[in-house]
Amino acid sequence: MLQDENTSGGVDLEFAKNISVGASASRDLERFEGIDFVQNRIKLNGRINTNRAFQLGAGFNTGDQLFFDVDNPFLGRGIGGNINATLRPVSRFQSRLSFDVSRLTDPRNDDVEVFNVKIVRAQSTYQFTDRLLLRNITEFNTFDDTIDLNLLFTYRVNAGTVFYGGYDDHYQQADRVGNDLDADGIDDPFLLTQDYRRTNRAVFMKVQYLFRY
Repeated sequence: MLQDENTSGGVDLEFAKNISVGASASRDLERFEGIDFVQNRIKLNGRINTNRAFQLGAGFNTGDQLFFDVDNPFLGRGIGGNINATLRPVSRFQSRLSFDVSRLTDPRNDDVEVFNVKIVRAQSTYQFTDRLLLRNITEFNTFDDTIDLNLLFTYRVNAGTVFYGGYDDHYQQADRVGNDLDADGIDDPFLLTQDYRRTNRAVFMKVQYLFRY
């Protein structure tokens, strides 16, 4: 029995000064929980890379989107987009900033919104020397209202030996955290607010060594 089928086509155009645009359309058959769903989607994208110090890219997609619910799967209307920029003000520093959005509506119920997720992410790297670098990742996600922070130091001794040291910190909007933390049957009052509370954090170290034999 046929489970998946894909038909797609697209065009990519390259212009002077490293400017590119693309467009594609697809028709997908996907079988889920014994039901065949046919999804038609279009995608657009573009990138400007005329300067080493600054790059800009963007994408857009829309069309049918399968909602994977075991009890009630359905074909919704999806729309998504992203924009990203890469900054290199100096040779040792690079930062990539991105914003992604994904929205799904249910056409069976007057296009009621099923979800509308936005993700903001920043990843920065500073190369102190040829051996030592620092990387930072910060992300905000509206799906579960979380903020994630990550710092990673990397020191490369040689091609096969690397030391890693890092710090993770995670926060979530209080009213999205399990309200009854102490399991006494009563919601903890501070969790009814929309303030962000730390959910976990970690400090870690790792050594990577390549054995040759």
